[in-house]
Amino acid sequence: MQYLIVVGDKTIADGPCFLKAVFDVAYTNTRSSSVVIKAMLASLDDYMKTLKDSNIETSNQHVKDDLKKLAAAGESSDDLLMNLFKAYQCTKDKQFIAWVSIKRSIWYEGTIQLDPNGNQLMQLMESYYKDTALGGEWMNLSKDEQ
Repeated sequence: MQYLIVVGDKTIADGPCFLKAVFDVAYTNTRSSSVVIKAMLASLDDYMKTLKDSNIETSNQHVKDDLKKLAAAGESSDDLLMNLFKAYQCTKDKQFIAWVSIKRSIWYEGTIQLDPNGNQLMQLMESYYKDTALGGEWMNLSKDEQ
């Protein structure tokens, strides 16, 4: 593909101008993309509500994919942990919600430190999910609910 400039009756191929045009478009798209991705991360709770089985692995993979896209744009999320806690509390498993509330409280108090990129928290939540899913305890109804 060539970038052509018409000057009078002459047509000149100009590679550097083409490259600049590509960079300009990419920078604009990257900026707008990062805003969209940050908005998606801020509404992780809404995403969690769409997951029929409140699958933590699916949710975490969604977050990781968004974080990769954000990193590719040279951006990061400063409030990821809060957004993750908010999302985890929107699952359909009441025992998990209670457990998440405890973890969030001790994080607020500073008793536990979590890396701001969310990896430790996601791993912790995913381990709980896998253990309870394998044990057949994920999203079990209480006797009253049954």
